[in-house]
Amino acid sequence: MPKPARIWTAPFIIFWLGAQAQHTLPVYEKRCPIKTINYEQGLTDNSITGVITDAAGFTWVSTSSGIQRYNGYALQSVTPVIGRDTIRIDYPVFFIKAKDNALLIGYRHGILKYSTGSNSFEKLIGRPPYNGGPIHSLMPLKETAEGIWCFDETAGVVLYRKTGGNFGYPPTVINATIANLIRPEEYFITRKLTASNDNQIFIRQSLNKVLEIDMNTHQSKRLDYADSLITGLDCTNDKLFVSSAQAITVQTIATGVITRRFLVRWISDDPNVTRSSVEISTDGHLLVSEERRLFEFDTSGRYLKEIISLNRDPLLNTGYIQIVYEDPFRRIWLLTNGD
Repeated sequence: MPKPARIWTAPFIIFWLGAQAQHTLPVYEKRCPIKTINYEQGLTDNSITGVITDAAGFTWVSTSSGIQRYNGYALQSVTPVIGRDTIRIDYPVFFIKAKDNALLIGYRHGILKYSTGSNSFEKLIGRPPYNGGPIHSLMPLKETAEGIWCFDETAGVVLYRKTGGNFGYPPTVINATIANLIRPEEYFITRKLTASNDNQIFIRQSLNKVLEIDMNTHQSKRLDYADSLITGLDCTNDKLFVSSAQAITVQTIATGVITRRFLVRWISDDPNVTRSSVEISTDGHLLVSEERRLFEFDTSGRYLKEIISLNRDPLLNTGYIQIVYEDPFRRIWLLTNGD
């Protein structure tokens, strides 16, 4: 059993939004029970890079040593088997939900699909090796009727078109200006530097720029922000939400007009805030993290309350919140860097 290590991402925390979360009137604090998941539950590696919950309630986590799945009590390692082939994965992967509510898993050599009903894997996309093989996993961004949009470490944003029951290779390159953007200090730290809705994909192109790709026209444009460091993205069909060390920004997608810019200093007296994230909750609110603290906003950018523990302590004693994810069962998962 490996010893705990304080590296850039560490044990993650889950808590439940119980009866107190059903209030319709905003309150200053929302207190929730918290559970920390670490080596005692079978966590094999501190470097957690992604989390997603399937339709059956099992939560999958990506670590630097592979895939694990949490059943509510313990974590178990997952090794996909397809027919007679065993796929060994000992590196980080990327998760998204498929159109039929299955899971799409981007790994180094393509994309796997996991179907909850049959408890089985299938290989959707194969990516031939090049120059000795890919370093990073293929990152699925969105599945549409046209195919699966992905981020490739050498090509940028690509589209694997679906023809009949197969996905074509090589993929169509949609935008190559962000090739080689995956780096340990960026995408492997937080998956929320990309976001998508029914029509657009948003991906952080540089520290204060976002690339918007229209999946219908395949055209792209750059969005510039005054903030020095964008640290999180999420969106609905009509609004884009951008978090940074300075502010939470709400922007109307159709017009590009920024309708709200909420400054972090209005809710935090920490002068050293440099890390934040934004996530849309299952009930349509924004979950915004700033260092060790977690806040709730509405989608207009209006601050509602802070989420704290039942005994009114902060959610974290040390470190900071790296990723916030609320699953379909109203459990909020916090990936942290050392609590």
